[in-house]
This record gives sequence, structure tokens and C-alpha cells, in this order.
Amino acid sequence: MFLSPRGARTAVELSERYEGVQVCADNQEMVDRSEMVIIAVRRQDRHEALAGLRGMKKYPTKLPLTCDYPGPL
Repeated sequence: MFLSPRGARTAVELSERYEGVQVCADNQEMVDRSEMVIIAVRRQDRHEALAGLRGMKKYPTKLPLTCDYPGPL
């Protein structure tokens, strides 16, 4: 599993805890190395998270999803 460095602290903790989890240098590296991409960000952060990414339309399994969660985080 490849993680974005966007939530760096959490990503590093997950990579240390679980075998096979790697933190990529940036979001584009994560997209390039992945067969499937799941983007889980707050709705207001989606544009920043997706900005500049190439290859999102190239593969049908790389689809951006957003979900509004009404409860507290």
C-alpha cells in the first residue's frame, strides 16, 4: 500500500506499524505506483489534494471519490 505524505505523521506511523505500507514522496508518485487509488480527504481539501495529478483519467480504477460526513472527526 502506498500512502501520500499529506498526513505525514500518520503516514509514517502506519508505515512503521504495518508491513508493506510505504510513504511516497508526493501524491503523484503514489498515483503512478498504484493500481487503484482511494482518495479520502475532507470535502474542502479535495481540490488541493487532486491539483496537478496526472493519470487520474488514464485508468478507470483511479477515480476520485468524495463523501460528506456530517459528524465530528
